Amino acid sequence: MSVEKITDSKNQTYICRIRAPIPTRIRNDQNFLALFGNAQMKQVSVLNDGVSAIYEAKVSTSLETVLTPPVELTSGPETLMLDFSPYVTRDKQVNFKFNNCQFQVERKDEMGTTTYKITVTECRCRRSFLGSIGKMTASGFKETWGFSPPYVFPFHEYTYMVSNVNGQVSSIFINRSALEENDVKLDSLKFLIKREQDDLNLDFIDRSKYGFSLP
Repeated sequence: MSVEKITDSKNQTYICRIRAPIPTRIRNDQNFLALFGNAQMKQVSVLNDGVSAIYEAKVSTSLETVLTPPVELTSGPETLMLDFSPYVTRDKQVNFKFNNCQFQVERKDEMGTTTYKITVTECRCRRSFLGSIGKMTASGFKETWGFSPPYVFPFHEYTYMVSNVNGQVSSIFINRSALEENDVKLDSLKFLIKREQDDLNLDFIDRSKYGFSLP
C-alpha cells in the first residue's frame, strides 16, 4: 500500500493505492461526504494471480478542515477502514507496519458448541469481536443485543501468555445448543484488528480497522 498527499491553495487530496481481492468496493458515509469532502475508488490493474488487483482510492477535502472522509473497502467477508491524518507534512508514504499483519483462523465444532481461535502475528494491535444475537418476540418485533453468556463468550489473551512473542490470540466460544433451545439467532460475528498511528508526524494513516466475518 502507498499513500500520496497533494495540496493546492484550497484542497488536500489523499491518493491511496492498495492491493485487494477482486472485486473490492468502496462504501461511503454520504452524510460525512456532504460535510467534509468526497471519496472515490477505481481499479488500476489486475495482478498476475488473476484474483487480486491494485485499487486507487482518492479522498479530497478542504484545507480548512482537519476532518477527512474515511475510506471503507469491502470484499466478501473482509472490510478495511482507513482514516487519514491531516497533520503529516511529507508527500508520500509506502511503508506501513500493518502491511505485515497476518492472522490465522481455527474453528472447532463439538457437542453443540463452536470455538474460533484467531492468532494474529507480526502486528501490535487492539483486537475485538463485533456482532449481535436476536430473538423474535410474540408481537413480531425482533429484540437484539450484544454478546452475553450463556450464548457467546469472547476472550483475548495477552502477549505474555503466548509462547510466540509476536503472536496475539483471541478466542470466542459460541453455545449453539443454548441458542437453539431459546430460539435465539446469531445474526453476525466479525473479528476486528485495530491499529493507531506509530508516529503522529510521519504516518498518513491515523487509524486503520480490519474486519473479518466469521462463518
